[in-house]
Amino acid sequence: MTARGELLETEPLDAAGHMAFDEAVLEEGRE
Repeated sequence: MTARGELLETEPLDAAGHMAFDEAVLEEGRE
C-alpha cells in the first residue's frame, strides 16, 4: 500500500497509472 500512497502523492492526476495499479492488484487477488 505504501507504493500506492507515494504514487498518489507524486502523481495525483495520473488516472491511467491508478487504473493500471488497481487492475494489477485485482488480478493478483483473483489468483
